[in-house]
Amino acid sequence: MLSLPALSQKYKNLYPEYIDPLAKFSPGDPKLAAIKREALSPYLSSLEEQKTLYNDHILVSAFLFDVEVNENGFIAELWKIKTHHLPHYPYPFKERKTWTIQSDWQHLRLLGNRLNCLPYGWCFWTEEN
Repeated sequence: MLSLPALSQKYKNLYPEYIDPLAKFSPGDPKLAAIKREALSPYLSSLEEQKTLYNDHILVSAFLFDVEVNENGFIAELWKIKTHHLPHYPYPFKERKTWTIQSDWQHLRLLGNRLNCLPYGWCFWTEEN
């Protein structure tokens, strides 16, 4: 499987009409959503039990489990292993051990070596990144 930066470059070459198709946020573009689904489905499907670094106001090391990828997007459960940074305001996350992350294809973006979801702002890096 290609690295995320290599995957990004491949799709820049395949779809030159988009500056960076896997990083572009364009919720009204069904062709772009199909491109992201084609490119990112195999990668996301392989993340079961992978260690990640997850950032959404709180920065944690976590495992992904119950990863489901379908025509609409992806959903996974996150199991927190270690908290690296916890600001004062997200108190519910302090004691929480698991939570769900998800995105449809239109909102998911590949930015360098991390996956990001707009407008929610979360992102994660896999262990090899």
